[in-house]
Amino acid sequence: MQEFVVIYEDEDLLIINKPALLAVQNEGDEPSLESILKEKYPFIGIVHRLDQRVSGLTLVAKTENSLAILNQAFQERKISKKYLAIVAGKPKESETLIHYLQKSKTANKVKVYANEIKDSKKAILTYKTLASSNRYSLLEIDLETGRFHQIRAQLAAINFAIVGDLKYGYPRSSVDGSIFLHAFELQFQHPTSHEMRNFTIEKPVLWSKFGFE
Repeated sequence: MQEFVVIYEDEDLLIINKPALLAVQNEGDEPSLESILKEKYPFIGIVHRLDQRVSGLTLVAKTENSLAILNQAFQERKISKKYLAIVAGKPKESETLIHYLQKSKTANKVKVYANEIKDSKKAILTYKTLASSNRYSLLEIDLETGRFHQIRAQLAAINFAIVGDLKYGYPRSSVDGSIFLHAFELQFQHPTSHEMRNFTIEKPVLWSKFGFE
């Protein structure tokens, strides 16, 4: 597992490039991004989570005030996150997906429904296909809602499972156990300067084997 990289830091927040397989938060004994950061900083507040097997940009607050402001912005959908994914097959050029997700009571995953049912939450995303080969496609994904396992479940529901995502139907694990989903862009208003900030990062090195630039 690679170490995380701090790509930006000031007195209010950290922007971190989290590698796949490092949990953002962990209730067990295994180290997590949060537990590692707490060894260095007097206060750490996780603003949003990425799944353990997902890589990419993670926003972390360094003060209680910044955490409160950023949490509110996140709830009001004022923090924009974009993802890249490699999927099996060739989806449409672009599409908006609307589903209802219900978290399983027995498994750490969600079920996807076309219509609202009891205890379900509406999930909306838009993807566009950036490139395709004979077997795979590179997608850019813009989230309108931020539900648990949303991207993974919604893409699987239209039969385009993310490469390496055994939980949602891809047949094989990746070499390092990651899934090919990467949070590559993050845009938000800084909690104290109020300036709009935008951060982008490159795809993981392992992705190069698919030939997508």
